[in-house]
Amino acid sequence: MMAMNFCFLEAKYIKTTTASVSRWAQWIVLCVALGACSQASEQELLDRAHIAFEQGDARTAEIDTRTALQQNPSNPVARRLLGEIYLFQQNSVAAVDEFQRSLEAADESETRVLYAQALLAAGRGAQLLEMNSKNEFVSVNENPRYLAVLAGAQAGGGQLQNGRDSIAAAIAMDPSDPLVATTNAFFLLVYSDRLEEARTALQNVVTMHPDYTDAWSLLGGIQQVRSEYAEAEESYEKAVQLNSYRVSDRLNLVTVRIDQDKTEEADGPLQRMLSNNPNHPGVNYLHGRMLIEAGQNEEALTAFQKVLNVQPGHIGSLYLSAVANAAEGNLATARDQLDRLLAIQRDHVSGHLLLANVHLLMGNPVEAEQVARSILQDNQMNYPAMAALATALNAQNKSNDESIALYQRMIEIRPEAVEPRLALGSALMQTGDSAGGLAQTLAAHDLAPDSVQTWESLIQAHLASGDLTAAKTEAMAYAEQQPQNPRPSFYLARIALQENDVSGANAYFAEAEVLLRQAIDDEPDNLAFQGLLIDTLVSQGKLTEAGVMLANLPEEAAKNPAVLVARGRIALAESKPAEAEPLLRSAMDEAPSTLTLLWLGGAIKAQGRRDDAIALLNDWVAEYPTDALVHFELASTYMLMGREKEASEHYQAVVTYGPENVIVLNNLAWLQRKDDPQQALLHIQKADELAPNNPQILDTYAMVQLEIGATAEALALNERAQVRMQNEPSLLYNRAVILRAAGQTTEAMQILEEIVATDGIASAMKQEAQTLITEIQGQ
Repeated sequence: MMAMNFCFLEAKYIKTTTASVSRWAQWIVLCVALGACSQASEQELLDRAHIAFEQGDARTAEIDTRTALQQNPSNPVARRLLGEIYLFQQNSVAAVDEFQRSLEAADESETRVLYAQALLAAGRGAQLLEMNSKNEFVSVNENPRYLAVLAGAQAGGGQLQNGRDSIAAAIAMDPSDPLVATTNAFFLLVYSDRLEEARTALQNVVTMHPDYTDAWSLLGGIQQVRSEYAEAEESYEKAVQLNSYRVSDRLNLVTVRIDQDKTEEADGPLQRMLSNNPNHPGVNYLHGRMLIEAGQNEEALTAFQKVLNVQPGHIGSLYLSAVANAAEGNLATARDQLDRLLAIQRDHVSGHLLLANVHLLMGNPVEAEQVARSILQDNQMNYPAMAALATALNAQNKSNDESIALYQRMIEIRPEAVEPRLALGSALMQTGDSAGGLAQTLAAHDLAPDSVQTWESLIQAHLASGDLTAAKTEAMAYAEQQPQNPRPSFYLARIALQENDVSGANAYFAEAEVLLRQAIDDEPDNLAFQGLLIDTLVSQGKLTEAGVMLANLPEEAAKNPAVLVARGRIALAESKPAEAEPLLRSAMDEAPSTLTLLWLGGAIKAQGRRDDAIALLNDWVAEYPTDALVHFELASTYMLMGREKEASEHYQAVVTYGPENVIVLNNLAWLQRKDDPQQALLHIQKADELAPNNPQILDTYAMVQLEIGATAEALALNERAQVRMQNEPSLLYNRAVILRAAGQTTEAMQILEEIVATDGIASAMKQEAQTLITEIQGQ
């Protein structure tokens, strides 16, 4: 700095004292003077370069070193320093050339060690081994750092035992050298699977040599593998601080930040790398990964394609491309990419799992089952594979036993998980274990009491078992917890219909309609809400408005099961069962459910094909024996047909899965009163407890008492029924039957004659009364 100041003063003096010199001459003189005074010597340049390099300023060090080489191209020190700078800058190929030229000028041991490092870093380990075999590194054969480098080349070249021998010798010579210790840690990690020992060794290295970048980098890798992302972030940050040229460490730093959901902290460095290296595979891979996590699948696919254009077998890009394609519905492409991935890496478990789920989405449960079973052969406790296998088995309508066992194992692995409990509950219900199924559903609801899924599964479990009271209680609690959610009101309306409470159902449907319209205002593209509103409108008889909504739905919604059901119900309401049937069949194929089945059965029956409808319902209960609603429909149908035996069997099934159903208890008691009066008595007593003083139940109760010979109790019950339903012909007729059995024929005849003589009583009833009169008179 002092020399430059002096030259500047000298130039100023020339300018002010030589007036005759032109401006151009003054400028030339000044430049010459400055040039002469600023010319640093070769040694000064190298000294400056060493200082800059030690301070981490590789760019300045490179400029000064190259300038020194312009003065003396054969300077071995300068060539070696430039090689070290290139090695630091990750330009290992250029480093090899510089170390070669340095050795040609002066064969120094340390330079030869650096030359070996550069060869290995440049991927030329085979060349290093060949040169070693020719004794070209004989001068450093006892150097521990060289032995560590040689060990890496030997292991990478398939000479693992030689590599172990070399690193063992290096450790014996100088265990504290950072290169030796780090290479030893690498061997422990990669070739001996002794991760903890490797981590301890690296922690010792960074403690003793906190500026040794390779150790920080490898330590970060171990921490990353162990999912210790915060610790890995610190290690990679240190490595990047020490050497910002290490792109791999910068990429790993971004990766562990993504793993910690530190999106903003990851995005800044990634965007800078993307700007500087727009075609770098690693940069594009991470960019694609971040785009996927942001839900930008199409943009992510573009980024991954840039990687695959350069590296067609890049495992990460193949896998995440398949993820993005599956999310976008490009299932065939996703499957093909996964096939390519698994051809390269057959033990890629995540790839197998995704392939199983892609097969499920493509409607190929057999293939999904095969893939899931192959995963479980290697790891019987793989939770996602169990879930995929259970889904595949269910899709094939295979026995529930294996699915139940899978769900139970999943619960053992993750007792806090909700989904397997819900699935187990449903599976148990299907096998007839309604108590066990309900218990699992309740347990799932306890784990996630605010979940829509658990609320609705619990309500449906109660409905499936026929317990309308419990279903209604849960639906009301659901509505109270989520007052803006329209679905609780929809469930309450359905329950009210099953209770024959038409006015209550209409009120709930109207409430659901208001909430659904509000929800659609907030989410106008939500097809689920629109389908539910259409269903609600149909249930209220607002067919025109429902039809308008259906007509305005987007084309892709035409095959949505909810839309098909709504169109089918409208056709039924318009007395067009032939149009309704194919719509409801399609809905059943896509999303089978009890209500859709019942509407389909109604459409078939309305076309005069009652036997087909009965067969359809019987097929369903053969597969789902606990479906009380379908059993009830079958029982009612058989009852109307006079097939009391079949009706009794299905009513008994309803009682088994829904003991609180009063109508079923009453009807079953009536059917069983002659063949099994004691069992009938139990049913009607339960019904009377649930609905005391109901005249129809009292009437049945009376006739059951008659069958067991308790005529006094029968007469008392009949009298109570008549108080609540006066002049009902059926009650009068039944009283006459009881009186006759009690030996009070005169009173019985009076009632029967009154029935025959009274206008307005059905002829069938009059005929029954006349027949009984004839029997009494003939006694």
